[in-house]
Amino acid sequence: MTVVVGFKADKEAVMLSDSRASAPGVVEDKLQKILPIKDNIALGYAGDVQFANYVANMLRQNLSTITKAGLRNLLSEVQKIALSLYAQRPEPTDFMLGVIANDGEALLYVFRHPNFEPKEIKGFELIGSGSMIKDALVNALKDQKIDVDIKYIADKIFTTASGALAKQLQDDSVGGMFQIILLEKTGIRPIRYGYIYVDPDQEPDSKSIEMQNGVWTQYDHTKNHESKILKPDILLNEYPTESRFHDYKRDPKKKKPKWHLLHFITCLALKKDIGITEFNGTLTAAAKDEYPAEIEMLLALEYWGSPGDHELEFTLIKDGKSELVHKETIFNEFMPETVELVRNIKFLIDKPGKAILQVTINGNVLGRRALYFHKLKPGDKSKPDIGNIILNALAQQADDEMEKTKKPEVVFFAMCQDVEYDSLNLKLLQQSVSFYWEKYPLSLRQKVISSFRLPKGEHHIKLELVDASTKEKWEVGNKKMLSESSYMANPIAGEFIIVIPKPGIYFLNAIVNEQRLTSILFAAETSEARWSYTMFDEQKQQVKNGELLCLSKEAVKNKGHQRKASVI
Repeated sequence: MTVVVGFKADKEAVMLSDSRASAPGVVEDKLQKILPIKDNIALGYAGDVQFANYVANMLRQNLSTITKAGLRNLLSEVQKIALSLYAQRPEPTDFMLGVIANDGEALLYVFRHPNFEPKEIKGFELIGSGSMIKDALVNALKDQKIDVDIKYIADKIFTTASGALAKQLQDDSVGGMFQIILLEKTGIRPIRYGYIYVDPDQEPDSKSIEMQNGVWTQYDHTKNHESKILKPDILLNEYPTESRFHDYKRDPKKKKPKWHLLHFITCLALKKDIGITEFNGTLTAAAKDEYPAEIEMLLALEYWGSPGDHELEFTLIKDGKSELVHKETIFNEFMPETVELVRNIKFLIDKPGKAILQVTINGNVLGRRALYFHKLKPGDKSKPDIGNIILNALAQQADDEMEKTKKPEVVFFAMCQDVEYDSLNLKLLQQSVSFYWEKYPLSLRQKVISSFRLPKGEHHIKLELVDASTKEKWEVGNKKMLSESSYMANPIAGEFIIVIPKPGIYFLNAIVNEQRLTSILFAAETSEARWSYTMFDEQKQQVKNGELLCLSKEAVKNKGHQRKASVI
């Protein structure tokens, strides 16, 4: 069976179908289900392949006489051909017709058996065995504005359909990569797309699909394998052979939600601009001469991971008691994009001593920030070394939970073009989500700065670059470190040459004692981006001319500066 989706937006439209054909005991992910009839006409189908192939061929044969008589005659001809064949072999088959009219407007129609009466699509429609995902698509598209870029709607349909099929599909009726076409004023445009499964701890999975010279080809980048999608008449003449390329059914072991912490910092001030993130007055300890005391600070959090709505809770754990200090629901639409949170919080601290500020996502611990509240003695404020006195007291504290589990904690982990830091301030320059370079390999010079809390003792810290599509690894650097206190952060900064062999998605992993602690995710692109943000034409030309460009993290999140790249 099949899923075919259509959406009519203002003057444009999108059509999407899967690629799976099924025979008794055999699955073949290589069937073309949106068929070209003319340069401005496409026919999607769900049901019997022979039935659909006959209708498509008859339409092509009669095209010259049909199109001269206009749209009404075209719709009538589709119905007439389908009814004639259905009377001879009543195979349940439905059709979706996409047409670009003479004035440039895209139109969509559905023909359902047994009557095949044309019904114009306004908004969203679906045919085929993917009806179980219809509610998810209706909900995703019910408030969708139609005067937007049709590619944006295509992406929304693709991600929603993929997610809904993964959750609800119970059989093998839908599979293979989606075939996606846009019906625009300039003509019918096939969409090239792909995905990489971005979980650093799981087996790699990376696939893509594109059309070249009228033929769709699916690529498995992990296995270095490709599979052509065949027109119905070609597939019908082949003996069925198992050729499963992509399943949508979810593997529960593989799709467990996961999040990766990049920083969990308490500070007095935070500045952000395109290419700059600056933390001022980073706080681990605070001192008061009287308790109870109210202490105010900024809480800065950044992480990436599983998309959707998630409950974040911040809890202060002190003297065996837990107090909820902040709670909110956070939504992130795309897994690779980071979530950043900056909140002003106040604590009422009843007495001096150590504490842990813990953040959880849906009940799962994301990070733990060590804090120490010091009581000033008479005359302490006038002592020139009072800061060292407080830090020495902080260093005497121990994180009992960490010493028990031996699990390190992330304070911050960043890759950037440059960094400035001291004991109270941290300034990151040009943290990039994407690099653009025309001819690989790319020797990329980057600063990497990290700060971890570690159990007492000696530890081995390692940086490694990982190709997300294959999980091939390259060591970037390593260092041994002695931790004297599980309450003190241990900053490490260095400049590295990171050799990126080819375009793709990469992890920069922080490994502590042979265990991955966290990861930075970034894309390596050419002038024609495949995995990340596209650039403006002027910037594409710069890359083609041999310049290395990078897209900063802040530019992605600032609507007024989206896709603003910087030259390295």
